[in-house]
Amino acid sequence: MESVEVTLTPVYAPFGIDHFSVFTPLDKCDFEKLSEAAAYATEIAERLAVEKAHHAGAEEVEVQVTHADQRGSIARGEGNDVFLGSNIKAIAVSKRKSENGKRKGAKGKGARRQEG
Repeated sequence: MESVEVTLTPVYAPFGIDHFSVFTPLDKCDFEKLSEAAAYATEIAERLAVEKAHHAGAEEVEVQVTHADQRGSIARGEGNDVFLGSNIKAIAVSKRKSENGKRKGAKGKGARRQEG
């Protein structure tokens, strides 16, 4: 299992949100639109998780991506929520198969869990 986390944050100016920044393990990219930033964050997190899994020896990979938005308010009970950012996490799980076609690492009687 390999995971990658990406952070999307709004950059505020006196008139509101100026742009959105996406921070990945490789770089930082800026976008004018939230939809573009979110799409890029999702795509890069998924791609990097798959690359990490392949590098670790996985042949077939299944990826799950989650988004967790953070919101706040300016004053309790006043106004709309303010977007504070998002954390995007992609988890790639190996679907590696053995020579006989059965999935390796299947839990069953006598199966051992390996840490590390």
